[in-house]
Amino acid sequence: MARKVFISFLGTGNYVNCKYEFSDSDGVVSEPVRFIQEAIIKQVCVDWTKDDKVFIFCTDEANDKNWVDEGHIDPSNPKKQLEDIEKVGLETRLKNTQYWSLVEMHKIKDGFDEKQVWSIFDEVYSHLQEGDELYFDVTHAFRSIPMFSTILFNYASFMKNIEIKSIHYGAFEKLGPAFKVKEEIPLEKRIAPVLNLTGLIRLQQYTDIASSFVTFGRVKKLSETLKSEEVDANSVVRDVYNALESFDNALLTNRISEIEKGKYMMVINQSVKPLRKQNIPTPIKEILGRLQRELNDFGFVPEKSYKNIEASISWAKHFKMLPQAYTMGQEYIITLVVSLFEEHSPFTKDKDGKKDFRMFMSSICSIGDDDVKTKNYKGLLKQYPDVADKLLKESLINELRPNFKVLGEGRNAVNHGKGSVEYETLVAEFDEFYNKCLNVIKPNSSC
Repeated sequence: MARKVFISFLGTGNYVNCKYEFSDSDGVVSEPVRFIQEAIIKQVCVDWTKDDKVFIFCTDEANDKNWVDEGHIDPSNPKKQLEDIEKVGLETRLKNTQYWSLVEMHKIKDGFDEKQVWSIFDEVYSHLQEGDELYFDVTHAFRSIPMFSTILFNYASFMKNIEIKSIHYGAFEKLGPAFKVKEEIPLEKRIAPVLNLTGLIRLQQYTDIASSFVTFGRVKKLSETLKSEEVDANSVVRDVYNALESFDNALLTNRISEIEKGKYMMVINQSVKPLRKQNIPTPIKEILGRLQRELNDFGFVPEKSYKNIEASISWAKHFKMLPQAYTMGQEYIITLVVSLFEEHSPFTKDKDGKKDFRMFMSSICSIGDDDVKTKNYKGLLKQYPDVADKLLKESLINELRPNFKVLGEGRNAVNHGKGSVEYETLVAEFDEFYNKCLNVIKPNSSC
């Protein structure tokens, strides 16, 4: 079971006693409390066990003012009267609950400079464990802590696989200035809303999704997010996330025969418009719209076509997916060569025979000049030397072989670590020699 963790930063103000209403829990209203932490803990920690934790982070001033008792008694003004509840610190309040055994208070710096901010980061992060489920209260956090914390916890979600379950904010200010609330509003009418700001983290996640797509050409995170939007029963949404996942998987595993069919493009093109009418977050709709435009710009079409193979290779090249670019690029060239010379096949017309001829033509395009001169044929070429002789005299094959050879060397470099060619050289060589191969083949092909 994942550990549940509640985190809150205690402030320094003399907070006013009030009730809190949880809009995300069917309007549950807390008992009167001065510290929002007490209300949230009693709401979210109901079924927590001894393995779960409640972390309260305090500056020295917050400790003196609100963690310990009598923090707001002013020795210089002994006539100032405090209500009894104002004399009790959060420590004492929590000691009187069933959750006290889970509570730990930790000191942090004030956060006035970068060094102190980093020390806060280290202190909070050090108390998080792999796989924690996090509940976060930002109500009394100070200065940049709310923004800092959302960034910290987003970082922790990557580094420690933490899941942020909720971010709460007690909007006391809706009632008015504290002194007026205390003087003018009876306690039974002091009901402040507690807002669930978990969407802030989701916005950060959407940014990561957009970055993953725009920078790396990956749509896996987009598919996963659509799955989690609690609309799985909706066929439009389900069709889109399945198509996105299949498209991403096909690219990563070089399934050009699947990509060629165009069925993923068909689903995406047909679904994006109605999907924009669904109850899903606007950022996801925008990313889907951008994805559709990008796919169209790269030349993908919603039908079976070699255009989809070429578009996938361009996509892989553009996003520097070199193993995919080299593998699909070389395999596509072989596909075109096979289609041009299939009448020369010495093999059967069934599936196995077509596979053998594909391997035969790959060997024809890869054979070295010395082996051609000496007729040093191997494998399938050795079985059918007469066919090999005839094909190796074709001008197209002779023009293609040196360019195809460079593609093969690049493919071995990126897929098997062979050679010492630098990354940028591999990028440039793919672009050059893949296009040279196409320029040799296309004038003779119907693709």
